[in-house]
Amino acid sequence: LLGDMTETDPAEARIGLRLYRRRWIVLAVVALLNNSNTMSWIAFASIANHVNAFYGNEHAANWFSLIYIVCTIPVGAVAMWLGSRFGLRTAILISACANALGAIIRFCSSFSPLDIRFAVGMIGQALAASAYPFIMFLPTKVAATWFSENERALATTIGVMSNPLGVLLANIISPQVVQKAADVPMVNAITLVSPIITCLIAVFCVKSSEPKIPPSLSASQTQMGFFAGIFVAKTKLYEETMKVCLSLAVVVGLVFLQLTLHPNLEVYIIIGCLLFGAFGLASYPVGLEISAECTFPVSETTSTGLIVLSGQFQSILYVALMEIFSKPLQPSYMHIQVCTTGEDNEQTVPKDNTNAVIV
Repeated sequence: LLGDMTETDPAEARIGLRLYRRRWIVLAVVALLNNSNTMSWIAFASIANHVNAFYGNEHAANWFSLIYIVCTIPVGAVAMWLGSRFGLRTAILISACANALGAIIRFCSSFSPLDIRFAVGMIGQALAASAYPFIMFLPTKVAATWFSENERALATTIGVMSNPLGVLLANIISPQVVQKAADVPMVNAITLVSPIITCLIAVFCVKSSEPKIPPSLSASQTQMGFFAGIFVAKTKLYEETMKVCLSLAVVVGLVFLQLTLHPNLEVYIIIGCLLFGAFGLASYPVGLEISAECTFPVSETTSTGLIVLSGQFQSILYVALMEIFSKPLQPSYMHIQVCTTGEDNEQTVPKDNTNAVIV
């Protein structure tokens, strides 16, 4: 029997708890998965004109991104069930293998004949997209299963922040590497390396879903961004923080859109991106915390999963609205657009998305 617990005799002192050093390997695999999968998703966004020309399809870049949204919806429910039924290791192995195989097939599309190049690339991208629903539930699960309570926030931050880091790397590397359509295979090669390495580490180093001896007694908790976490922890103003951050993110987003229509405003555009990210990223974890409170005692994995799946449904709607309400860019703005180059003017038509975003 454990006996009565007192302040001077906590349960942790009377129950064997242990931290395993391999927890950092498990976390590294999750972070690399999140990072590499996001890079595969976003790598073509900043070089859409060259991608469209290389794959011979004027909507190629859009489809390489949209396939992630399409695959997440049916696979998401399966991922939640498999993760709960067969454990963390199964989810990691499935996502690692699908991510690596998708990257390999997309790389092979670089050398395929033009008439099947886009189809081969989409098959690879669909496989990588199928890994995404498994990956998005992993950071908080790994933190709760393998890390002690005082390390959990750090572990969750590392796992979650690898996603925007992947976005950052993709948007830095792709434009630097690709100067013309023939350079697109270089991006496919770069985004191939990390998935293969991560898959090998996952297969040979992740041996179990959880440690034999637990690291703590506490249940998993939804973690939030650093600054948002400090503020709501001190004030408990969850709902108010959510409303303010979302409202400011929308305002900054609209201002940013207008700034892009004028030349020589790079500094202000960068500031707009930073503010949009700060307010937008702050509202996301706060929203997850509110959802967990509202749906208690339902598992946080379930509430988070439903929110993410809802977001994918809405993304499809928003993409359709963008296509409907966007219009060709006015001739007076053509001198500042960077959507086309001399080699692919027929593949890419610059558009003004002001009305679409407002709608």
